Amino acid sequence: MKKIILTLTAMFIAVNVFAQTEQNEETRMQKEILKTFHSRNMANKPLKKNVPMATAPSTKGNTVKSLPEDRVWFPGEWEEVQAIAVTPLYKYKVPSHESSMYWYADPLVSGYAQYYQYNNFRGWQEAGVGPYIKTIDSTSALGKVFFYLMDGIQLGGAQAWVHIENPEDSAVVIRTLTRMNLRHDNVRFILGAGNSFWYRDCGPIAFYYGDQDSVAMLDFTYYPGRALDDSLPSLIHQQMGIPNYQTKVFWEGGNCLVDGAGMLFTSDAVYSANTLRYGQYVWDGQDINTLSSEPRTSLNRSQTKQAFSELLGQRATYILPAYQYDGGTGHVDLYADAWDENGFVFSVIPDQYNRWADYATGKKNIDSLCSYKSIFDRDYYVMGTLPFPSKDDGSSYSSQTEYNNSYTRTYSNHTFVNNVILQPCFSRVVNGEPSAEWDKANIEEIKKAYPGYTIYCVNVSEFDGTGGAIHCVTKQIPADNPIRILHKNIHDTMTAGLGNSNLPVSAIITNRSGIAHAEVMYRVNDTNEWQTLDLTA
Repeated sequence: MKKIILTLTAMFIAVNVFAQTEQNEETRMQKEILKTFHSRNMANKPLKKNVPMATAPSTKGNTVKSLPEDRVWFPGEWEEVQAIAVTPLYKYKVPSHESSMYWYADPLVSGYAQYYQYNNFRGWQEAGVGPYIKTIDSTSALGKVFFYLMDGIQLGGAQAWVHIENPEDSAVVIRTLTRMNLRHDNVRFILGAGNSFWYRDCGPIAFYYGDQDSVAMLDFTYYPGRALDDSLPSLIHQQMGIPNYQTKVFWEGGNCLVDGAGMLFTSDAVYSANTLRYGQYVWDGQDINTLSSEPRTSLNRSQTKQAFSELLGQRATYILPAYQYDGGTGHVDLYADAWDENGFVFSVIPDQYNRWADYATGKKNIDSLCSYKSIFDRDYYVMGTLPFPSKDDGSSYSSQTEYNNSYTRTYSNHTFVNNVILQPCFSRVVNGEPSAEWDKANIEEIKKAYPGYTIYCVNVSEFDGTGGAIHCVTKQIPADNPIRILHKNIHDTMTAGLGNSNLPVSAIITNRSGIAHAEVMYRVNDTNEWQTLDLTA
C-alpha cells in the first residue's frame, strides 16, 4: 500500500512539474512575441524581406500644404478631452496553427499577414504569407491592462474610443468589461484592421483651429511595416468625422511634448527616422504580390527641424538628445511630462546610476528644458520630480543594459484624462493601490506632484522591456467647445506681516461662447481655508 501511495505521489508531482514547465514556456513565448512583433522600437521587429520599392509615391504629401491658417493651438495633454483612443490586445494566428505558440501571423495589409515560425536556434523565421485569424486577448495579464484603461478613461469623464478589428468584437469588449466589473456605459467603437497597440505613436496629433475652436488632426507617417496602424487617423476621420491633414514626415506621438502655447519639444530620434528613403507598405488592395514600400524624399537635419517648426512649433521647436537605453525609441514621454504651460514634471535617474549614459543626458535635457522661455517670458519651472521604479523585489538594477533589456520602467508614462491620471505602477493593484511597499510609497510621492488629480493605478509590469506603458497605448481626442486657460503660476513666497503687499494674478481665458465670469481660488499655506476672488476682464 505504501508503494502505491508513493507511486501516485510521484506521478502527481511529475504532472505538476510538466504543467509548470509548459506554463513557463508559454509565458516566455508571449514575452518573445511582445518584444518582437509588438516592439515599440521597429529595429527589433522583423520586417518582411525583399519588399520592392513602389514606382511612385502615394498622394500623401511630404509636407502638409493646407493646414488651416487660423489654427489656434495644439493643446497640452492636461487640457480637456472628449475621448481617449485605445485598443484591446489582439492575438494574430496562422490558420491551422491557432493553438501553437510557435507560429505567429504579423499583419501586413488588411486581410494578409506574414507568417513566422519559431526556431530555437534562429528565432522567428518567415514561413509564408496569407490570411490570418484575429481574436481579442481578454484573459492574459497583458490583455487585461487595456480593459482597465478603458475603465479609467470613463472614470475621467471621457469616452473610450475602442478600436476593434471584427464587428462582433464590440460585444466581446462590453462583455469583458462587465465580467471584470468595470465601467462600460461610455464606449464607442472604431472598426478597422490593425498591427499593434502603440496608439500614442501612430495616432493623430489633434489641434484646434478657427474662431469656433474646431478640432482637427495632423497625421504623421508611422513606422514602415505598420501600415494598418498608420491608418488609425484615417479611420477616426471616416468614422468620427474629424478632419485629417496628412504628411509624409515620420514621427511618433510619444516623442511629442507641447506646452499648449505653441512650443514643441522632441528628441533627435526624428533626424534618423526622416533620412529613410522607403516609406509605408502599399498595395493594390487585391493582390498581395503587389505589396511594395512607398518611395519618399529623405530630409536632412535642417529640413526636419523646419518641417516640425512649420507644423507644430509656432513659437519655437526644440530638439533634445535622445535617451539611448529606454527600449530604443528615444521618446521624451519616458521621462518628461508637461504639467501645464509653465513647467514640467520629470522622472529623474537617481545618482546611484550616475555611470549610466542616460543619467548625464537626462540632467542636461532637464536643464535645457528649464532654460527655455514660456509664453509668459520666463524660464519653465521644474514642477515636480517622480521617483525611479525598482525591480519587483524593490532592489536596484545591476546595469543600464539590464534596465534597457528587461525593464525600461518609468512613472512618467501616464495619461491625463481630465481630472484623472492613468498611472503606471509595477505590482499587483489591490483596492486601487499597488501591493509592493516600494511601489506604494512611490505612488504617494506621485500624488504630491499632481495635487487635485485622481490617480488610477494600473500594473504595467507586463510591458517591461518594451520601452512603453500607458501613455504609449492611449491617445487623447480634445474636447469640443473647450475652455482654455493660460495662467502665469505664482511661485513666489511672501512673509506674513508685509502689510498691503499684493500678488498680481492674471489669466488668459477663452471660449467660443465667451466668458461671463471668472474667479480665482487661493489659500495661504496648505492648512488655511480656500478664499475666492472675482477676476475682472
